[in-house]
Parts: sequence; structure tokens; C-alpha cells
Amino acid sequence: MLWLKVVDIKVSGNASEPASANADITIPGKVRRDASDHRVLQVALKSFQIDAVVNGNPWEFSIGRAQVDVELNPEDPESDRVTVRAYLRPAPPHIPDPAFQFRADVRALVIADLEEKH
Repeated sequence: MLWLKVVDIKVSGNASEPASANADITIPGKVRRDASDHRVLQVALKSFQIDAVVNGNPWEFSIGRAQVDVELNPEDPESDRVTVRAYLRPAPPHIPDPAFQFRADVRALVIADLEEKH
């Protein structure tokens, strides 16, 4: 049985390095395992909104780099935790300083193949 769940995660950071945030999910059943004994469980990026903030106020600028990634906990394949990593920096000539920050609202779609109940 295919199970889908949308997970909303907020993350914020600055232009010096990517920021991350986690969300734990509860899967309502046992996840099926494939022939290699891996759980049949995936996460996909559904949507995101990422905003630049300078001194707490929204700021418009040319984007140098924007990145949003979602994954299941890579350190523990048995974990039911979704991790989001986001990064945003302005393009030159805007040189990021500590006042430059970003915030992102991310929606991830978790997909699991659950074992059938008999």
C-alpha cells in the first residue's frame, strides 16, 4: 500500500553556509523492504519559498546561488526523519555580510510502500 505525507519544514540561515532543519514523521505501519533489505521509502521536494532578509526586513537582490535539498536521515537509514538543507547568497556586487540572512518554507513529500495488513 502506497502512503504519502506532505511535511512542512522551516529553515533559516545566512550566506556563509547552508542551514538545515529536521522533521520527524510517523509512518502508520511497517515499511516494505526491497530485495537488498532497504526500506522502500523516499522523500521529494514538493515546493519551497526562500526569502532574503537583511536586518530582519525582506530584501530584493540578484541571486548568486539558491539551493534547497531534502533527504531522509543519511546517518540512520532506519530513521523516519526528513532533513532539509537550504542556502541562498546574493550575486556580485552584493557582498554578503552578517546582516544578510534567509528563511525558507519547504514542503517535502514522503512516499512509503507499506506492507499489506492481512
